[in-house]
Amino acid sequence: MEERLQVLLADLIRAKYSPIAGKEGLLRQVNIELEVLRFQLRQAVDLRAIPLGAQESLLDRLRGIGDQVGGWTRSLAVRAGESRNP
Repeated sequence: MEERLQVLLADLIRAKYSPIAGKEGLLRQVNIELEVLRFQLRQAVDLRAIPLGAQESLLDRLRGIGDQVGGWTRSLAVRAGESRNP
């Protein structure tokens, strides 16, 4: 899970510095990583590797990251629509 978080962080940084055309693919990859992390957290609770309370806190944080990535993705879609309709 720690390694996946590092990949997620690297993808977010790459997206920040990528041209607009490259951002969408990177943000899609971030969403996939977030989804896998959500499942891993559920598995960790099922295996009693982390307490239930910790899972809820971590899921809230991942949800917040997902919301921000979703907003960024929507803003790219709006920009793409504006550039296609001069």
